[in-house]
Amino acid sequence: MSGEIRRIISLMDGRTAVIPKGGDDPKIRILDNNGELMFELGENKCYDGAKLSAAELSTGNFLSWGRDCYLKLWDSTGNLIKKIDNRHFIRGVVFLESGRFVAASGNHFIIYNREGEVLKIVRDVEENYIFRIQHLYGNFFITSDLETPPNLWDHDGERISTLTECDNLEILKVEQHNDKLHITCSDKPFSFISFRPRQIKTKVVVYGGKGELC
Repeated sequence: MSGEIRRIISLMDGRTAVIPKGGDDPKIRILDNNGELMFELGENKCYDGAKLSAAELSTGNFLSWGRDCYLKLWDSTGNLIKKIDNRHFIRGVVFLESGRFVAASGNHFIIYNREGEVLKIVRDVEENYIFRIQHLYGNFFITSDLETPPNLWDHDGERISTLTECDNLEILKVEQHNDKLHITCSDKPFSFISFRPRQIKTKVVVYGGKGELC
């Protein structure tokens, strides 16, 4: 395998995505569970491999993104299905248990369904640029900027809470104890923020003609 490797990402069924260090047209290599090359995902405008990433969706398709404004959706054999314009440089992508994924860029995040269709665009509460997006638990995720405390959202893009105790730093750990979730922040490694899961129930919506998580 040629080129320097930035990191290796674990996918489903023992497959892996090999992320290169960078270059004018870096290609993400998808390997099978024996380490053999299956195919490559190209069209990644990224000069820093740290900004390049990929994931395998529950549909069997693949998603890749780099330093440009586009998400790329690929089929299970590495053929490009479509490029999705996320409007700004992509800060991060999180994947929820419902099958939806959320991409943060600029001062907003966009919620997509499994097929890469836009479900909702949500702007940051303070109109600040989103610096970090993290999957928290189940169908819930957190966004944060450099100026205000992080916000907790559900998979419909509804804001559940502002985690004022965490300032604007990273969530390190989430644990469930009985009927509460305990969140540990990077600036307070020995303190916990607790809230009851009943406050963040997953919503069942009508999608595709039947009630299901989507």
